[in-house]
Amino acid sequence: MSFINYTYKIERIDQLIRLKNTGEPEDLARKIKITERSVYRTKVLIACMLLFPLFIQAQVKDLGVFKSKTEDIPYCVNQYWYPYGFTLSDEEKDNQFHLYCRPNQKTKLIMVLNKDTLKMEVSNRDTIRFTILVGKKKDTAYMEIIGVYDIPDIISKEDKLYHLSRLWSEAKYNFVNLDKITFDWDSLYYAYISKVLATQNDYDYYRLLERFYASLGDGHTQVKYYSFYVFLDYVPVNIEFFNNKPYITTYTNNIGMDSSFVGAEIIEIANMPVNQYLEDSLYPFISASTRHILQRRVSLTYGLKTIPFVMKVKKQDGSMVDLTFQRNGEETRTNQDLNYGKVISYSMPERVETKWMNDSILYLAVNTFYPEEKVINALIESEKEISKAKGLIIDIRENGGGSTTVAWHLQSYLTQGNYFLTFGSQIRINDGVKRANGNWIEEYEDFLKDRAYRFEETDTVWIPETMPRFLMPAVVLIGNSTFSAAEDFLVNLYEVPNRPLFIGEPTGGSTGSPLVIGLMDDSWARICTRRICFPYSKKPFVNEGIQPDILVMPTYDDYMNDKDVVLEKAIEYLKTRK
Repeated sequence: MSFINYTYKIERIDQLIRLKNTGEPEDLARKIKITERSVYRTKVLIACMLLFPLFIQAQVKDLGVFKSKTEDIPYCVNQYWYPYGFTLSDEEKDNQFHLYCRPNQKTKLIMVLNKDTLKMEVSNRDTIRFTILVGKKKDTAYMEIIGVYDIPDIISKEDKLYHLSRLWSEAKYNFVNLDKITFDWDSLYYAYISKVLATQNDYDYYRLLERFYASLGDGHTQVKYYSFYVFLDYVPVNIEFFNNKPYITTYTNNIGMDSSFVGAEIIEIANMPVNQYLEDSLYPFISASTRHILQRRVSLTYGLKTIPFVMKVKKQDGSMVDLTFQRNGEETRTNQDLNYGKVISYSMPERVETKWMNDSILYLAVNTFYPEEKVINALIESEKEISKAKGLIIDIRENGGGSTTVAWHLQSYLTQGNYFLTFGSQIRINDGVKRANGNWIEEYEDFLKDRAYRFEETDTVWIPETMPRFLMPAVVLIGNSTFSAAEDFLVNLYEVPNRPLFIGEPTGGSTGSPLVIGLMDDSWARICTRRICFPYSKKPFVNEGIQPDILVMPTYDDYMNDKDVVLEKAIEYLKTRK
C-alpha cells in the first residue's frame, strides 16, 4: 500500500471517528475499502493515526463575533454573487454552510454583513466558525463554513434498511395506484434490500430510494433530498426537446463552444445513444405519471462534479463533434457571463398577469395556485379589467398547482349557474378483519390483495351571488407543466357543456393529496393517496393528463424565435367567436 493510500485511509478513519460512525469491524473495512482481516492485522494504520497531525493541514478557525441588520446574508463564491444570500436560522445545525473544495485548491468566499465584509479561502476539511448577532434584538446565530469534497458515508445499515422498509410499507397500504402497477411491489422491495445495503455512500443510498419510488410511475409519489447539492453541478448548456429529440438552445460563452453549436442535436451521452442513456441512467429516477413529463423534468447535464459530462452532437451543418465538459456551471459562473443562443429569463413570473392582445381579447396568466389567499386576491384585483374583455385567454401552461380552493375560485368566474360539481375520488381501504377474511371469503378478496377502494362522491361548490361571471368566449392554454391542482381545475371543467376550449399540449397527469413522510435530515418522501374522478362520468383521472381540444406543439424554430404558437392559435380561434 502506497504512502498516499495510507494517508487517504487515515483521513477517512479520522472522519468516521469524528462522526462516531466507524461501526463494527466489517463496517469499517467496507468504508475504508480494505478487508476485514486487515482491520485486525494492519497495525501500521494505527501507528499512522498517531502521526495524523503531521500529514493533515486542515484548519479550524474562530473568527469572532459580527453584527447584521438582517438574517439574509449576501455572499459570493469565487466570482459569482448570490444576491438573495444565505438565510440565518436560530437552529445551530441549520447554519452550516458547506463549500465544495477540489483537492489542492482553495475556494474563495465573501459574506457581506453590516459594516464588515468577511473574506476567506477555504480548503477541503476546513472549518471556519463565527457568531452573528442579528437585528436590534441581537438574536444569536452560530455560523460554520465547512470545506467538503468527499461524499458522506454515515448512514448505518440499520437506518438504510429501516427507511427503505418504511417507504415500502407506506406505499403498500396508502399508494392509490398500486392496482395499476405492472410488477409485484413486495418483490421489488425484497430486491432492493441487498442493493441499499451495498451502497458505497449516502448519495448512492438516496438515489436508490429515489429510483424505488419513481418505479411507481406517479408524479406525486417521490423521494426528495437536498443534502448533496454541494457535490452536484451542471454544464451551463440549456437543452430542450422537440419531436422527442434533445437540442442545444443556449450556453455560456466561456465553455469552449462557439456560436455554431446553437441548434445542435445531441446524439450520444456517455458513449451511449441518447435515448438509451435517458432510459437507463435518467428516466428511472424521475417520478412521473406520463411519458411527456419525463422530458420536461429531466436534467441531462446535472450530476456529480467528479464525473465529466461527455456527449456527441450533430451540428446544423451536419458535422459530428465529440465534447467533454466538467460539471462546474454553478462553481464557475460569474455575473458577467454572456450566452449564445436563446436568451432565457430566470426571473419568477407574477402569480397573476394580464395584458391586452388587441382591443377586445385579454390574456390572463395564472401561473400558480399558491399561496391561496394571494392568488385569489390578485384575481379579485383583475376582475374589473377582465370584465371589459370580449374574449378571454386563460394561460395555466406553467401552473404547477397549489390550492384546489383557487381552482374552484377560477372556475366560479366561468360558471353560468349558481353552483358546479367538483371531482369525486377513489381512496384505498385498509381493514385488517376484512383482509383476514379475504383468505377464504371471495367478497373480501380485494382487501387481501391490496385493491380495496371506497368512492367519495362528487361535491357541490356553491357560488356567492356577489361573484362576477366572465361568460365571454374563452379558451384555456395548457401544457406539460400544467400539474396537480391546476389539473383539478381542468378535470372539473372537462365535462361541462360549452366549456372553454383547451389549447396546447397534454398536461402532467398527476394530482391527489400526497401523504408526506419525513426521512433523515431534510429529506422526505410523498405518496399519492387520492385518485380523482371526473365529476359527471366518474371516470378516474390517472396516468394520462388532460388532452387539449386543439393540439399545438411548438417547434425548435418557434422556441428560438420566441414565437408563441399556442397563444397565436388561441387568438385566431377567439377572433372567429365574436
